Amino acid sequence: MSGYVVEPAGRQDALLGAPLEARVADLIRALDEPFDANDPDHLDACRRLWEATWPGVAFGGVDHKGWTRLGFRTGELAKELQSGGIASVLHLLKLATYSPTLFASALDSQDSPGNATECPDCPLAPASLAVAFLLRGFLRLHAPGTVPQPIGGGGRSASDETLRRFLAWDESRPDAFASLHLEFTVYLLWGDTALHGRHAKTTLMQFPKALIQTRERIECMLPRIQAGDTYQVRAVAT
Repeated sequence: MSGYVVEPAGRQDALLGAPLEARVADLIRALDEPFDANDPDHLDACRRLWEATWPGVAFGGVDHKGWTRLGFRTGELAKELQSGGIASVLHLLKLATYSPTLFASALDSQDSPGNATECPDCPLAPASLAVAFLLRGFLRLHAPGTVPQPIGGGGRSASDETLRRFLAWDESRPDAFASLHLEFTVYLLWGDTALHGRHAKTTLMQFPKALIQTRERIECMLPRIQAGDTYQVRAVAT
């Protein structure tokens, strides 16, 4: 559903100054960190995500059919996370932590990990990855010469001023990107219905249009961030 594309010829990233460029590089490294099945912290994140996905069921490991409940097609996380890395797990875990009702409503209704099948509606994991790519593309948080974007989800990039405001906010709030990701994942999957408790989830047929609407919302909302402001994330812990 998502991937990297070659950047149009002639585009140059703006010079933000050494401190901000260093911060951008740190963010890119964190977002690009590959999943390591031998890393205790990575395994702990997977275990906590499993507990949210299958409450009361013993951890099935990183290669298990039960992961398809989140929209991972094969259940083999080492392969599934090649595009999004460990950040994909952490983003899903944040949704499960701060919006447990919405998270649960996005899961397939299978009764056990052994019977799990891919969700018939818009799968949660690919939708989460698509939002990460939209945000990274807009905020220019990618290696020079490439742009991470979901299929059909390309758009414009943030101005230098918007990027500087985001970086100032990120300096005071280390989970700035993850908080934006949470809000826009909720918007992609539920639109404005999540704000009114209706939880009408986006279907696969609606996904292309919802992806465009989410990209447009990102392009509209992020330039409004002001340094020092507390950005109000509307995904509620219910």
